[in-house]
Amino acid sequence: MGIRAFSLVMGFLLSVGCLSQETDFSIHGYLNQAYGQSDRYQYYGIPEDGTIDLRNIALQLNLKYGLKNKLVVQLNSRRVGESPVGEFIDDVELDWGFYQYQHDETLSLKVGKVPLPLGIYNEIRDVGTVLPFYRIPVLIYGEGTWTTETVDGLVVSKGWRPGEWLIDLDVFYGGWDSIVSQDADTYIPVRIEDGVGFQSWVTLPGERWRFGLHLHQQRVGAGSDTTLIGENQDMLFASAEGEYEHFLFRSEYHRISFQSGNGTWTAWYIHLGAKFSEKWALHFSSDHGRIELVIPFIGTADEDFDDEALSLNYSFSPRLVLKLEAHKTEGYAVEGFAPNFLFDPPVRLDYAVLSFSASF
Repeated sequence: MGIRAFSLVMGFLLSVGCLSQETDFSIHGYLNQAYGQSDRYQYYGIPEDGTIDLRNIALQLNLKYGLKNKLVVQLNSRRVGESPVGEFIDDVELDWGFYQYQHDETLSLKVGKVPLPLGIYNEIRDVGTVLPFYRIPVLIYGEGTWTTETVDGLVVSKGWRPGEWLIDLDVFYGGWDSIVSQDADTYIPVRIEDGVGFQSWVTLPGERWRFGLHLHQQRVGAGSDTTLIGENQDMLFASAEGEYEHFLFRSEYHRISFQSGNGTWTAWYIHLGAKFSEKWALHFSSDHGRIELVIPFIGTADEDFDDEALSLNYSFSPRLVLKLEAHKTEGYAVEGFAPNFLFDPPVRLDYAVLSFSASF
């Protein structure tokens, strides 16, 4: 849905809302600003000489009219340091733009540019005040690749409460723009079409633990690389989350299979958090990825990617958070010279990030 078309829809709904005089309009904003520096080479936009060009700003407008209708528009401005991914990001983008019809407390429909129901972090990736690190696990969620924040289409959501259990199901269909990484320095734009799948969450009694499963299939509809056009890809995403007063556990697993038979990408992480007081929290994350490719006339090649991290969080308030984090990485996601995982050894480097997050 284009910005012009969506503006017309928004204007119409605003008019209807004003006539009904049953509107509720609200604005929310999020800022995530960081400084990052590596000890050697460049990693996902963070260079050796450091950069302050790491930022995520989002402005969200919500219009509710009546008891069942809601319109959400979110604008976003994102900077990714010196990463080549930045070439595909506009200064200001329409992040979300959708209409929601709430049939009852358990059933809803969203149409437009809708947040994709995917894992723990996909719908809150702009809200830095609730993220333990500056950015969500990059080997799981990608940096513009493999996964997507939104789907241009529709999402149907249904919930059940059998006894003390909670069950949530989201079914979606649509497409989105994406990029495919050829190596750490080269990305190709593609259009994903016929993305269809579901996300299901089961919350245990007591609501401290929940487990999620996401499955979908997608087709590469168009792009710069003609070898990808028409390829079907399968994605599996499994999540587990437990939260107590002073302890947090999160873990997710991601697998994408390329039906052309040339390979798979798998990734997983474990995150442990300890909250010492209302102000201080310490988080540890172990993030891993593995690529397996079938190379014609050569055989199978596989390599690992790793990122171990510690983050110390200080909350001035729930809406104002300062984070200092240190990472140790090993693999082939090094920008600037893009090591070849068929011939070059994995590269080790350390980097640190100091970030400031605010919301209103």
